[in-house]
Amino acid sequence: MPEMDDILKLLWPSDVNPLWNIFLYVIFFLSFVTLLLIPDKNMTSTVIIGIVILTCIIDLLQVFKPRAFGTLMLHIAMFALPLIAVGMVRVRAGKTVKAMVPAILTAIFGGLYFFIFWLVEQRS
Repeated sequence: MPEMDDILKLLWPSDVNPLWNIFLYVIFFLSFVTLLLIPDKNMTSTVIIGIVILTCIIDLLQVFKPRAFGTLMLHIAMFALPLIAVGMVRVRAGKTVKAMVPAILTAIFGGLYFFIFWLVEQRS
C-alpha cells in the first residue's frame, strides 16, 4: 500500500510532463468553482461535478497506465460530465445559471486534454 508521501508526491506537479499536470489542475479548479456556483437543490449536478473532481484526482494519482482503457474513460468523463451537469441544473424562471460559464470552460479544457492526450500518448 502506498505511503502518504508517495500520494502527495503524485499530486504535486511533476517535471516529467508538466502539460498534463497543468490541464488537470485547470480542470480541477474550474470544476471546484462550478461546484460552488451550482444553486441549491441540484444534487444530481453537484454529484456529477464531484465525479469530475474525483476523475482529476484519480488521473493525477496515475491509477491507470497512460494507454489503458480506464484512462480513456477518465478523460471522456472530464469532457462530457460538466456539460451534462450544467444542462441538468434547475433554475427559476428568468434567472441564469452562474455555474454555466465555468462548467463550459471545464468541458472545453477537458475536451482539449482528452484529444491532445489521445493524440500524443494513447494513439498507437
